[in-house]
Amino acid sequence: MKCLIILDPENSECLYVEHKNDSIIAPQFQTIINFIKQTIGQRPQFINAGKIKIVFQYNDNIHISLKSSPKVELLWFVLVSDDDDSESLLRARLNLLNNLYSMVLGNTLIDRRNKKQVDMRALRRKMSQISATVNAIFDESQSVLCQAYETLDLNEKIRQRCIKDITDLMELFPKAVYAIVYVGQKLVTFHCKKKPHLQNMDLFLLSLYAQIQLKPRERFVFKMEEREVSTPLSIANEISQFENVSPRNDHGSVDSISSPIQIGEDGLSGEDDFETAPEDFDENTISLAKSIISLLDDIGGSSMNKSMKQKISSEFLKDGVKQSSSSDVVTLLNHFLLAVGFLDESAPKDLYTTMTEDAVKRFQRDNELSETGEADPQTTKQLVIKTPYLHRKKSQPPPPSIDLSQSFKDISLGGGKRPEDSHSSSSTSSSSTANNAKNNINNNNNNVEVDDYKLSKSTFEKIYIRNTTGTPLFAYCAEVQKNSFLILLNKEMHKEDEEKELAFLEKSKQILYDKLFKQLGGFLLTKELSNLVISRFNHIPGLVHFILIDRSYHRIKAPNITPLNGNKYQTANVNMKELIRKKVWSMYSYCYHQLVKKNFTYQILKDKDFQYSYKLWMDDDESQEVEREATSPTSEKIYLDSIKKYYPQPVKCMELLTLYVGMIPMSLIYKNDRVLWALLFDKESAE
Repeated sequence: MKCLIILDPENSECLYVEHKNDSIIAPQFQTIINFIKQTIGQRPQFINAGKIKIVFQYNDNIHISLKSSPKVELLWFVLVSDDDDSESLLRARLNLLNNLYSMVLGNTLIDRRNKKQVDMRALRRKMSQISATVNAIFDESQSVLCQAYETLDLNEKIRQRCIKDITDLMELFPKAVYAIVYVGQKLVTFHCKKKPHLQNMDLFLLSLYAQIQLKPRERFVFKMEEREVSTPLSIANEISQFENVSPRNDHGSVDSISSPIQIGEDGLSGEDDFETAPEDFDENTISLAKSIISLLDDIGGSSMNKSMKQKISSEFLKDGVKQSSSSDVVTLLNHFLLAVGFLDESAPKDLYTTMTEDAVKRFQRDNELSETGEADPQTTKQLVIKTPYLHRKKSQPPPPSIDLSQSFKDISLGGGKRPEDSHSSSSTSSSSTANNAKNNINNNNNNVEVDDYKLSKSTFEKIYIRNTTGTPLFAYCAEVQKNSFLILLNKEMHKEDEEKELAFLEKSKQILYDKLFKQLGGFLLTKELSNLVISRFNHIPGLVHFILIDRSYHRIKAPNITPLNGNKYQTANVNMKELIRKKVWSMYSYCYHQLVKKNFTYQILKDKDFQYSYKLWMDDDESQEVEREATSPTSEKIYLDSIKKYYPQPVKCMELLTLYVGMIPMSLIYKNDRVLWALLFDKESAE
């Protein structure tokens, strides 16, 4: 669980805090910072207080349009965490938030610093929108975890078609200087009309900007009484563990319901051997509650005691489900929506996202309920009644459970054969997405709808780009079709005011749809879901997952995290997928921390059933590895520092992280990594 605090040191004001006791927490941190600065002459950078880690960052990145010479401290950022992320990964997350606040809110913060009138409520709302979206995506997306953008892997003919269409579009809007197209968070194409060109890091930040503007997540507020009794293990302990994978947050795993031992008000814990129902429950509600408890057992809640299951079912039926509801209840809602066919399988199960809200609205519409997007008690009861899963024959046996540990060994060492290729799972989901991508065009308002899916409202505002030396750009951000985004950046406006400019630029959405997405939209959505599949590398013994990063251009290649069993055992697949995700996140967190703090450029770490391999190296322009000179172990710009040492010689800074099963010999890992590298770059593999 993480808590972000943003302080204004000059005005001694808290601008934003993710804690219910904001009036108490924020002044305490400002006092701590000032006390340490006065005592030792330096502001604190990191504090480790037992299980709590506190990372500080002081923003000097926003260009201040003041004539005064000295630099001013515009904002202080504080990130508090009790998760198992390393200090280096927490600092990377905080630095990402800092860059996005500078990009999106730079103009507003400058106006505030210049004593101009600023809508503080709108400012805090935007801060919440940025923080919630980034924190949610950081735990879902490998590209955000590694802070590098991913390109959609297209053949040359389609790529040239995309480039031509976006170039033709910019000719119709003469004051547009940059145009970028994303599908999901993957880059399709971009075009720069004038110099300076967009930096590669800007392309990554703009992919997040599209999500913040068009697909924002809901804010999470830290509440002390909701913290679980159990605490996550440290990464160092996790290296020697297999079964006990520590959670990414205090709400348990993404796709399954889990709960620790529940502590009652009397301080005691234990199993209840009796079942009771609240007095205001009628017989029909009791019947529905029993059905919910049965479903809880099948989707991962078998470890809960009876009273906990009753509490969840009672909350689900009596109070409904809101964005502020507990993670277990939200997970239950998402599984019901999935069972009745209103929610996509790729949607996160423990978060009340916009996908959940849209699914609830469609269900309410189909069942003639009030279309609010919140699952009120009437909606949740109707969901239970409509779920076909609960009406299956009791004699039908449950799906057999499988041993995840043994599955990894069988799949990874079975001569490249898997029970069902993970690619088939991706293809099934992809074809479904492609079918849903058939669009109906409303020519009256240029609003594109995909079946019942309504596109997000376009936005237009000033933002700051890193390479424009402090000059703001006007950013138009639009969703062309489902999960496909267009960003146009202008130095000047075509019209006299922002409202008319937005209406003018809105035409670009329809034009791009007609030129590109009307014919290729379904294909691009399908490609985004199966951009790179792990089944291509089945013949590499013991390989579970990998991440390749080109730090010179901030590009990443990584397969989607998918279960290795195909579609045969759904419950086991959910657990396996989540296990792989946690291992990948832990691998990156630990290896990145060792690189930053100790300058370890080659690492092999072994735990009970898994092994992590990490390598950082430099390539010349002919993709030949060159000897890397040592850099300062404490440098957090280690990639840039490494490249600068070779200037003017052109080099690329590369990283490869691989996850293997634990029984693979370390001597084989080195050879496997070389084979993987050769496959990724279509080079002849060296023995």
